[in-house]
Amino acid sequence: MKNTAELLRLKKSMIDDAHQRNMDDHALRIRCLDEAGETFADGTALDKSMEFLRLYNRAFEPYVRPELYFAGVAGYFYIPRPRVGILEDVGHYCADYKRLIDLGVRGIYEKILGTDAIDMVGTVNKAAFLETLDLFVGYMQKHADEAERQAKSCADGVGRENLCRIVSDIRYICENPPKTFLQGLQLIWFAHTYILLKPYTNTITFGNLDRILAELYEREKAQGALDEERATEIVCQFFLSVMLMQRDTQNIVVGGSDEAGNYFENDLTRIFLRAQRVMRTEQPSVSLKIRPDTSDAVWEEALQLLAGGGGMPSFLNDRVYADGLKKMGFAEADANTFCNVGCYEATAHGNTFGGTVSGNVGLAYEFANFFRQPTAYGTFQEFLEGWEAYLTERYKKEIVVRFAHERAMLVTCAASPFTACLMDGCVESLRLPEQYGAKYNIFTVLLGGIGTLTDSLICVKRFVYEEKSFTLDELRRQVAENFPDGEVLAKIRAFSGRFGSGNAAAAELAQREAAFLYDLITGNPINAKTKMMPALFIFTGWVYTDDLPATPDGRRAGERYSYGVSASELVVPRNITSVLTDSASLPLTCFPLGAPQTVNLMADLFTTAKGREVVRRMVETYFTSGGSHIQIEAANAEVLEEAQKNPDAYRDLLIRISGHTEPFVRLDKALQDALIARSKAR
Repeated sequence: MKNTAELLRLKKSMIDDAHQRNMDDHALRIRCLDEAGETFADGTALDKSMEFLRLYNRAFEPYVRPELYFAGVAGYFYIPRPRVGILEDVGHYCADYKRLIDLGVRGIYEKILGTDAIDMVGTVNKAAFLETLDLFVGYMQKHADEAERQAKSCADGVGRENLCRIVSDIRYICENPPKTFLQGLQLIWFAHTYILLKPYTNTITFGNLDRILAELYEREKAQGALDEERATEIVCQFFLSVMLMQRDTQNIVVGGSDEAGNYFENDLTRIFLRAQRVMRTEQPSVSLKIRPDTSDAVWEEALQLLAGGGGMPSFLNDRVYADGLKKMGFAEADANTFCNVGCYEATAHGNTFGGTVSGNVGLAYEFANFFRQPTAYGTFQEFLEGWEAYLTERYKKEIVVRFAHERAMLVTCAASPFTACLMDGCVESLRLPEQYGAKYNIFTVLLGGIGTLTDSLICVKRFVYEEKSFTLDELRRQVAENFPDGEVLAKIRAFSGRFGSGNAAAAELAQREAAFLYDLITGNPINAKTKMMPALFIFTGWVYTDDLPATPDGRRAGERYSYGVSASELVVPRNITSVLTDSASLPLTCFPLGAPQTVNLMADLFTTAKGREVVRRMVETYFTSGGSHIQIEAANAEVLEEAQKNPDAYRDLLIRISGHTEPFVRLDKALQDALIARSKAR
């Protein structure tokens, strides 16, 4: 590809530029939020949000560079302490960028204008939606004005030409649907940055960009105005803009199915994978939906990207995810064209609100608390039923009540008027996303540590009820005192029949617990408007366990619990085939909102065609067996340990954390230690 060296030089120069710019913009947004709160001290969340946008539009400094194809940027926005009574946006959703491309801003404006309000809430919202789109157009125009100003004094001919093109493109998309591939990406980028102006809003997914932009790309290609090389350069530039935000988990997902469930792939599927391989930016996070008929060309691009390190792309089992969403009541077309938001959570594209990290239930924590209770159980079956009864009662009486309160707070204390304009259902109902305006409203309950839970159960079964090595009270005492008897600890930790070891009894227990958890979550909704969707992970929850007591599987207090649907660190030796087989045996269509599996492979495996074929067959076999998600890391433990000691020498070293990639040296020590340990467990 032409200009690769120039793009990489631009990347280097922008990294230093981004941090100070984002800090200044963050300070501005804090000031605007404070002033909005003072102006509307007794007003609604919508009043405050609208005033915040008005104030920001007047004061912000547009981001335009002569050498960068895309104008606009939005750095991370957090509030260090509560202000003005506005709750944060829940994030973790995908706006309807397809509608934006097809209709343009003016088309969406006309759609809102033509929708009749049936009550006062609708009347107020309608006015806010229309004003928000006016503000958004003003936001874009301000960037065009800045580009025009810079063009007048730009001495570099290429830079001046790019600035003039930016001016022309922005003026055009302010009034019309985009007509070129570059205009389409610019409009999506502006919308993305405008969504991210809100406090705490994060993890907003771009979605299926190879589908969204297909028509624009194919039209220009047919006209001879665009080819793969030029499109790749444009996407590389787009990745630089996303990198500037310094935010995690801005997802792009490619491949998969069309609305009818037929295989979908085009040039852009490969181009988005290739651009990430060229640029190696920590964001956007690129994921690939895999089917049995995924082409060799797409597989090769994916494996070449994976070979560079950093854990991209993440692989998603297209059919398991789609079937899981259909099981949850999503329409077939919506399920077939899902996108992953956050790390690996699947939702329908452009019409689903609620956040996919809404509430946490740490299974290891819950089981540790249950295990402390002195109740006697004559059989393991009674013990197992006692545990399930304990969690059921606690969930119904305490946990779900808290979840319901948290979601209810959003209705009155949060407002996302711009997101509403780009979310299917909100325009039609004239309701904010927080007011259940979207077509689908979800609340995801994250369940962390099913491997550790299973191991705890199977160890109780083996040592208390089968071998009778200890009484239940004796084991409880050992666990409560953090295993003071070294022989007891060694005996339990040496147990080889854990989840992920290929032990059928452990796998069956895990399957039972997964089905139990699915029924518990889906059977106890917070309200009639919300889909309750369980997921088998808590983001980085497995790392930060200082307050987690010991559990009867031999995990001592403070040690990490199992990640996602994978085996715990106590499964030694670790056989990849057994780990994947047990994970795939779980009823994963019940968990389309997240059932992650991470595999660590030697980097040398990617250097040959034969090695890459081995990786491909591993993924395909896992998916054929029922696995839903897998991410592959080729990190070298020795390199990570050296980077931990000498961070300045490894600033460009990228590592996959969970569902996103970050520079290793930017992580705290606890997370670094966990990732080093993971890289050793091959």
